[in-house]
Amino acid sequence: MLDPEVEARFRRIEDAQLVAAELLRRSEKRTEDFQEAVIGWVEQQERWRQEQERWRQEHERWRAEIEAKMAALVDTVAELARLYRYRTDGQEN
Repeated sequence: MLDPEVEARFRRIEDAQLVAAELLRRSEKRTEDFQEAVIGWVEQQERWRQEQERWRQEHERWRAEIEAKMAALVDTVAELARLYRYRTDGQEN
């Protein structure tokens, strides 16, 4: 049997090891939680980026459609103006 003082030292060492193990477990849990939060944030950023890209493409498509319609409208107005001048002037311009 060991001296009571030696046994007490061993118990203190064991207690310190248990405390260190618990602190390590908590630290690892916090690290895992943080990593999961970062992963979630990165995934959310990617979803937002994809959504933004989709909206940009949709905007470009709408803009192209509007420009095409405006060009057709300008052509129609020009043709109507030409026909009007032809009818009122009696000559083709």
